[in-house]
Amino acid sequence: MPLLPRRFERLKTVLNQRMSDLTVLVEHVEKPHNLSAILRSCDAVGVLEAHAVSLSGRPRTFNSTAQGSQRWVPLHDHADIGTAVEHLKAGGFRLYGTNLGVEARDYRDCDFTGPCAFVLGAEKWGLSAAATALMDQAVFIPMRGMVQSLNVSVATATLLFEALLERGGVDRYTMEQLAQGRGDLDGYLELFEPSQLTWPDTAAEVAGHLLRGGRAEQALTVLDHAAKASQIMEAESWHATRIAVLEALGRCEEAQQHRWQVFSKTLSIPVLREYLQRLDDFADVEAEEQALAAAEQHPLPLAALQFLVFWPSLPRAARYVIEHCHDWDGDAYEIVEPAAERLSADHPVAASLLLRSMVVFALSMGRSKRYRYAAENLRQCERLEARIDDWQGFESHNSFVGRLREAFAQKWSFWQLLER
Repeated sequence: MPLLPRRFERLKTVLNQRMSDLTVLVEHVEKPHNLSAILRSCDAVGVLEAHAVSLSGRPRTFNSTAQGSQRWVPLHDHADIGTAVEHLKAGGFRLYGTNLGVEARDYRDCDFTGPCAFVLGAEKWGLSAAATALMDQAVFIPMRGMVQSLNVSVATATLLFEALLERGGVDRYTMEQLAQGRGDLDGYLELFEPSQLTWPDTAAEVAGHLLRGGRAEQALTVLDHAAKASQIMEAESWHATRIAVLEALGRCEEAQQHRWQVFSKTLSIPVLREYLQRLDDFADVEAEEQALAAAEQHPLPLAALQFLVFWPSLPRAARYVIEHCHDWDGDAYEIVEPAAERLSADHPVAASLLLRSMVVFALSMGRSKRYRYAAENLRQCERLEARIDDWQGFESHNSFVGRLREAFAQKWSFWQLLER
């Protein structure tokens, strides 16, 4: 099932806004609806991953409140609170624990623009004494009623959205309209706190306004404030704006170096094309070869496959598929299926390996909604077999199907689809 363009753009937008320097650690939060709501808030704000210390022998469960957010925000288990805190502090996080003690600060008076982790305790008892002692700062959310605390999931959402607000997650359209109405770039800049300009997307937007206003040097200074965060996140707009600013300043060699750095990390085809277009004659051929080699060494096989297929360099893509035959995740059908389709004409073995990965994933995970697509994938494998003389050491189609029947004989609805 191919990935629709709007879905792809949605995924890119979400990934570009994920924050690896904001997280949540929950201690003994066991109720499925609370844990689900916490992960949903993490996903909504853009938290990259969350952490948990669970009671021994009690596996985590989620309910419909999560709306599938547990698939997008990994929840990492830790053996005990000490281990969890040690892990987070080693990552540079400052820990804010919810507590009503005398040393606790109003959460609105805290600075959440740096790497921070919100630590919250069990529904009834709150944070344990051991956890409280390990916090860098105790925080509280003021109450106006008789009850002195919020539900743990609501408290998590409150803290996360405060952090987002402090990091620049505000209505940019309104700000832009204000700036245009005043006709004053300085007035526009006054709308931002310095901490907000450490957020790559915000810095990129502000720098873009400055660049269009003829203030490229100032735009570069604004971008520099978010340089550190841009290395952590997939800050596409920040990198694009920085390249444009460097070009405007006549620092074309630096702009080229930055393009290469971005490509090496993201394997972005548009960025590579821009890079090659600015090279001298014949230098682009050597640079393209270096780019293909860099793609083959990229740490993410799916990203490498997507680049090699759509650049395109199909012979290299086929070789890469075969060399990384155990790395293919059939769940990533939005990448794997188009790649298999493009490879099928001249590289049927590689195409078959990719198609098989989607079949195995659907059956092994019991994804009945995907059985129809998996059946078609398997039929495509059968059609490809007629053009394969050398399986290059891989099992034949008949052998593969036989193994599937043995391992997944109980998936009768799939086999019925296949026989239609």
